[in-house]
Amino acid sequence: MAVGHHGRAAFAVWLGILSGCGAAPARPCTEDSECILQGRIGMCEAVGFCSYEDEACAGSAGFGPYAGEGLAGQCVGGGSSSGSSSVSNGTSGEGSGSGVSATETGASETCTTECGEPTAEPAAPLETSEPVRLRDVVLTETGIAVGGSRIAGATGWLAAVDDDAETPRWVVAEEGLSEAHVLSVDIRDDGAIVVAGARGAELERPFLTAVDDDGVLLWSRAWNTLGVDTVAGVAADGNEAWVAGTLDDRGWIERVDAEGVSLWSQQWVLDESSTRPEAVANFQGALVSFGARGRGGGARVLSAAGVLLAEVGTGRVEAVDAAGSLISVGDDAMRFDAGGDTLWIADLDAQARGVASTDDGGAWVILSASQGLDAVRLAPDGEVLAMIAIDVDVADGVAVDADSDRAWLLVSGDEQTQVLRWRLSP
Repeated sequence: MAVGHHGRAAFAVWLGILSGCGAAPARPCTEDSECILQGRIGMCEAVGFCSYEDEACAGSAGFGPYAGEGLAGQCVGGGSSSGSSSVSNGTSGEGSGSGVSATETGASETCTTECGEPTAEPAAPLETSEPVRLRDVVLTETGIAVGGSRIAGATGWLAAVDDDAETPRWVVAEEGLSEAHVLSVDIRDDGAIVVAGARGAELERPFLTAVDDDGVLLWSRAWNTLGVDTVAGVAADGNEAWVAGTLDDRGWIERVDAEGVSLWSQQWVLDESSTRPEAVANFQGALVSFGARGRGGGARVLSAAGVLLAEVGTGRVEAVDAAGSLISVGDDAMRFDAGGDTLWIADLDAQARGVASTDDGGAWVILSASQGLDAVRLAPDGEVLAMIAIDVDVADGVAVDADSDRAWLLVSGDEQTQVLRWRLSP
């Protein structure tokens, strides 16, 4: 199942291949936009490393944990922060050992103290004309766009809903989506929504469609293949898009322009120990494809030109946070940087049904529970801030999206013409 994993923040990318032990590797910078750490925006200093506000530096700033040349933990202009930055490393790359805690001097308090206790409050259900099964959700400027399919019949379903409205602003369920199942959605910079999924009795024909912010079809394309294949994930990158899935039973990644025309495409062999790419996410010109070679899957980090920058041997990756880190979920939630080093592990002891990163570097994770669902709020360091029971009869069609001000959990059921939703905060 595709889940919401789309942030509207500009993600900073750390593309160095990181070592597995010892001090944190240096990450040079060239501009301020690269200096985002656990939701805090810093400054790229003239020496080429990031600094952040640090009260221990007498009103000045301190270099972050990824500054090189011995500057990590030092105050800008000289001196040492009294609570100098520290990074302790555990087993990296394979996600198989102890977690890593990363703390930095002057780190802002979590939203628990700034915004109150995390909550999941029921909102007015979204009324639909027929039962639908949700697959993905993305935030728009005025609300959300929700993708899925009609339960009766093979027709894709896409709707735009304003925040707290009880009926969709528009629904697309025919043009460009007939005989289709929507599996993933994302939003472009111009407000157009890119929709990915598959057609056919066995979901064997991948397709990609774009509609404008009024739901009007812009273009649609499909791929004819020899096997049972699918587009399992899509991510907008400016007004272009990345797609990932399988073609002819091979792993597959492709980048398309604003009109859906292919810019480049890659395929690779999937063996018995491989998983297919299940989703994609973008952060400033790089692609993360989830489903790399290797037992248990992983993530492939590529440049905009398709050059492989890193291959992370993690579990199933589902989200990218505001600092450019990858969030993997299974029975545990794990956070990795783009090079594959473990930042933290949260023991959840339940199956994750959805996950969304938050702008402070934390996450909401939706878990299966004995009755209904649990919504778990994680802090930027992986600490469980709250676990909130969601009383639902079914857990089919879970879709999650989140940012600092608006966060939504949506659930669809087989026997109802309502999409149930909860507002998650903070």
